[in-house]
Amino acid sequence: MIRSVYRQVAKTGKMLGGLAILEDGNHHTAQVSAVPSEGLEEREKELLTLVKSWMPRIPVAALDLLIVDQIGKDISGTGMDTKVVNRSIHGESNCFDTAPFIHRVFPRDLSDLSYGNAVGVGMADVISDRLLNKINWDTTYINSLTACTPPGIRLPIHFPTDRDCVERISPTSGRLNLGT
Repeated sequence: MIRSVYRQVAKTGKMLGGLAILEDGNHHTAQVSAVPSEGLEEREKELLTLVKSWMPRIPVAALDLLIVDQIGKDISGTGMDTKVVNRSIHGESNCFDTAPFIHRVFPRDLSDLSYGNAVGVGMADVISDRLLNKINWDTTYINSLTACTPPGIRLPIHFPTDRDCVERISPTSGRLNLGT
């Protein structure tokens, strides 16, 4: 859609170019590039490749259990970065072939800067009661419904402590011997 709109605007001859603002993996401006209208589409592809190379990644092929320190709207619009945790906000697991296969996801806490909005909690397999108790359901419902992502707020199983969460969810990763 974006490319077709660009092509229509470019045909008018009234566009001088564009300003590409590239963000790093921490949402900080990393590069600003003036791009002339001639060759803009090709340059945009190059810059997108560059930005994708800056994305945070988990440096292994597979994980039995991913423990995430915090989730929240201030971290990602979906609560957890879907391409890092390899989960879709709509509920699918391991949907990106560029990310590691992750058996289970355990977010430990909800960021204070999300103000109780726990969108994305539905991507988790287990949470602690600490995170559960921070959820503002009114805010979370509004975000989920306006974004058309009800699966993103489904409540995972929860246990009182981090230790309980790890001990209870680890055996479900498919390993018979958790010591290896």
